[in-house]
Amino acid sequence: MGIFSFLFDKHEYEIGKTKYEQVKKLAHFYSIENVHFSMYYNDYFRDMIYELKYKRKKYVATAIYSIIRSQVEFVVESKKIEYIICVPTSKERIRDRGFDQVELIFEKFNYPFLKIKKIKNTKKMSKLSKSYQKNLNILQSFDVKNLNLSNKTVLIVDDIITTGATVNEIKKCLEKEYKGIKVLFYSIAISRKFIKSLIAKNLWN
Repeated sequence: MGIFSFLFDKHEYEIGKTKYEQVKKLAHFYSIENVHFSMYYNDYFRDMIYELKYKRKKYVATAIYSIIRSQVEFVVESKKIEYIICVPTSKERIRDRGFDQVELIFEKFNYPFLKIKKIKNTKKMSKLSKSYQKNLNILQSFDVKNLNLSNKTVLIVDDIITTGATVNEIKKCLEKEYKGIKVLFYSIAISRKFIKSLIAKNLWN
């Protein structure tokens, strides 16, 4: 029995075997321009993330890693990714939670990681209903200096993309700071609202 099997079986009553199996079943590889993801945001994945972020069940990160591993590896290898950057959590939330849930999932991959800083304590995006509110909320929230990323290909990773405001702000900061940088995105789950916004911009293939 592997370590994942042990951890998952031990806490099966908390995650729920059905939730895990449904998330695994729904995970496929999708690609829209430079945005890659494994599933549309669904109730099963929402529950797993809730267990990780708010109930602090770190073993859920291992479960999620086992679901997305091959897909992330494909993106990194096929797109010749040189560095991975996790969307950072604010210091306040890390202090409350004890960890950054995105880092906890993606640190299991044996790839070069770089960290950027979140320098602004933003409101929760879920509490803001308008796109312009989310864009203003996240504006100038990240410090991306001193990373030596000119002419590099980087992958920004997150657990969920809803409107794209956060990852787009990070991309703008990186492109402003470094010449010739190529920025791609990978998110475990993505909202249908974000897909609709890409369709409206004629980016859906």
